[in-house]
Amino acid sequence: MSAVPLRQAARALGKSEATLRRWVREGAPTARPGEPGRGRGALVVVEDLKRWRAAAPASPPTFAAFLPLLERYFADFHRAGDHRLVGLRDEPARLLYAEQLKYIAGRLETDQPK
Repeated sequence: MSAVPLRQAARALGKSEATLRRWVREGAPTARPGEPGRGRGALVVVEDLKRWRAAAPASPPTFAAFLPLLERYFADFHRAGDHRLVGLRDEPARLLYAEQLKYIAGRLETDQPK
């Protein structure tokens, strides 16, 4: 297993060079840390990076990223018009969905793991 430049390692891993640079900043193992200057970038061993990534703890869920999806799902449900089956007109249903979304966002904010 020989050390290779980040560009070559990125191709082997199917990642971007920027991702590998971020990994190095986050503590990924390097055979040679990078230095300023052309041809003096970090060298890494691809297998070492794979092991390092496999051992990394899973990222906690980002609730902020979840809310736009939830908002879209509420909008999709509203557009389907199923609220009319239970006698709700469009505007009251829209207001109800908005209140439910605010409630869920508040619960996610207070209930998320610390």
